[in-house]
Amino acid sequence: MALERAGRIAEALAEYRRAVDVDPGFAAAYEALGYHYQRRGMLTKAFDAFQTVARLEDYYGAHFNLGFILVELERYEEALAAFGRCLALVPGDPAALYEKAYIHYVQGQLAEALTTLQGAREAYRQDWRLHNLEGACHLGLENWPAAEEAYRQALQLAAAPSEVSEAQAGLQVALRYQEFPLGAPLGFKERVYADDGLVTLGTAGDDGLEIPFRESLSYTPAVLAVTLHRLQLVVEALGLDLTAVVALDRESTLLAAAIGSLLRLPQKRLQQLAPHERPLLVLLAGRQHELLQVALEQAPPAARTFVFALAWYGESEVLPDLVGAPVEEALVPARPPSDEQQARREARALLEACAAVDEEPTREAQVGFYLQHRRLRFSGADGPSS
Repeated sequence: MALERAGRIAEALAEYRRAVDVDPGFAAAYEALGYHYQRRGMLTKAFDAFQTVARLEDYYGAHFNLGFILVELERYEEALAAFGRCLALVPGDPAALYEKAYIHYVQGQLAEALTTLQGAREAYRQDWRLHNLEGACHLGLENWPAAEEAYRQALQLAAAPSEVSEAQAGLQVALRYQEFPLGAPLGFKERVYADDGLVTLGTAGDDGLEIPFRESLSYTPAVLAVTLHRLQLVVEALGLDLTAVVALDRESTLLAAAIGSLLRLPQKRLQQLAPHERPLLVLLAGRQHELLQVALEQAPPAARTFVFALAWYGESEVLPDLVGAPVEEALVPARPPSDEQQARREARALLEACAAVDEEPTREAQVGFYLQHRRLRFSGADGPSS
């Protein structure tokens, strides 16, 4: 313990290990080891240590520590048993009730989670976590007004930026769903907006309102032109003050060039962007979210993103602001132009296809959807807040 207080952690760990070697029944040494393993992310070793403590000394703290590690290991049934033992030792304990409620939530037992949370409400009424978890449960039960109320309480109590961000995200979902009539059937376009605040444009073969989930997409000028025409309409209608277009890989160069021409924006590389710029980052074939994530880490804070064929929806929280269409597989495009002359020909063909796109009967409805539903993920303070 003296070594630990002096910050000599490695030496302290060695002494704790020696202590349990000398006395295998020394629970305090196992508990100290468990805390150190937990802080280092060595969860399996932490579990072994805390399990030993619980076997040696049947007291509340031992079972609580064991349950907490079991949750981290996603061994939920065993964790429920550990917290159940905590409640047997300290009936009505709010901390154990909260942990049980969280486990019910991750297992999809939302009503049971809310019932369990009631027992912890008095002790945790000033803790943002309780209200945040209540909000998440109500979202899952599609009880939008109750979710809104819970997230607003969480926001009032949240302190760290990550807490504020999490509560704000949940609140926006609750508010977006309340923009639609209660019980109304929602298609993919509506649900993607409500769940994530995304703009979904669609492409050739749909009307821009009913967006099907496709197996794949082709990258012909005729197909791309429909989506680019819709992109131009939405960007102009929403008044997005973009300053440049950036292709995120070679495959996306032609698409970025066409967008730049349609929106009268210069093409730039990520390294050329000034900190204050509002670029549109463009990806033709969205096969892996890591490429978009890395680009966003390098881009200015106000960057917006567009992916034509998005194949990872539902698999990652890294999402573009604007989507052409969701696909099961984003096919590998044909090779980029081999020379500048070919690139000019292909760019001209795409722009000619854009110019030839017929005026769609649903044009006003497509634009109107995002003029009515403006709680977009990139709106920030520009969108409604209450």
